[in-house]
Amino acid sequence: NDSPTTFDRSSVNKEAQYAAVADILECSQLDLLYYADVVGTVPPLDQHLAIEQDKIGNGDIAPEWGLQVKTRDGLIQYGPWADSQRQVLQDFFYPNIHRHQPATPFLQPGEARMHTAFRLDVQFLGNTNFRIPTREPSKDWLHVPDPRLPPGHSRSTATRPYGWLDVQLAADSSLLVEVPSIVDDIGYTTKVELWLHDIDLTTSVNYASLLLAPECRFVGYMDTPRLWNAKRLWTFSAAVNQPEIFLLRDHITLIQDLINDWTA
Repeated sequence: NDSPTTFDRSSVNKEAQYAAVADILECSQLDLLYYADVVGTVPPLDQHLAIEQDKIGNGDIAPEWGLQVKTRDGLIQYGPWADSQRQVLQDFFYPNIHRHQPATPFLQPGEARMHTAFRLDVQFLGNTNFRIPTREPSKDWLHVPDPRLPPGHSRSTATRPYGWLDVQLAADSSLLVEVPSIVDDIGYTTKVELWLHDIDLTTSVNYASLLLAPECRFVGYMDTPRLWNAKRLWTFSAAVNQPEIFLLRDHITLIQDLINDWTA
C-alpha cells in the first residue's frame, strides 16, 4: 500500500526514559565539608546588635549551617530525568504539607538561638563539563513502532539517542544556594546564584559551539508563600559578558524539547 500515512503521536511510548543517565557526577577529586554551629542562648535585649538580617531575635549574626562542596575536573550529567529523581527524594524527606505554614515565632531572651538558613556552596576546580540530557519529542515521528511487529519489539536493536546540551566551564566557577529555615509573615525566599567562567556551550544539534563567553552570572529568587496554595513568584536574571552566539533553528527546537521534557 503506497498511500500516504499520518503520524499518530499516541503510538510513541511517552514513558520511555531513553534520556535517563544514572551517573550524575564523575570527578578526580571531591571534598565535602558539613558544618553546623552549636547554638547558644538569646542574650538580653540590651545586648542585642542592630543587624538587618536578624528577623527572629537571635540578637546577633545567626548560627551558620551549610555544606561546602569542591569538585575537580568533573563531569556532571543532570537533566529532566535526574531532576525527577531529586523531586522524589525531596518529597520523601521534606514532604509538601499542603497547609498554611505558621510564621516562626520571635525568640525571647534565654531561648535557644536558631539557624536561619542552610547554605550550599559548590566550587568547580579545574575544567568542568555539565551535560543536560533530554528526550526529544520533536523526533518522535522517527521512532514510531512497526505495527507489524509484536508489542515491545523493534526492527532496531540500538537504544534511541537522546539530545544534550554541554556546558564546559573553567576553574573558579561556583554555585550558591541559600534555603531559609524560618518563615516570616510572607513566607520565605530561596536564593540561587551561579557564576560561570569561560563558557563553551555545545549541543547535539551539530556538535559545535552555540555560545562562547568569558563570564556569565545567573541569579534566581524563588518565593514560597505561607499560604500553601498562594501564587508563587520566581524571578531569574542572567548577565553574559561579551557573548558569541551561533544560533540555528534546530537549536530552538532542542531547547523547546528540553522545556517540554522538564515539565512533562
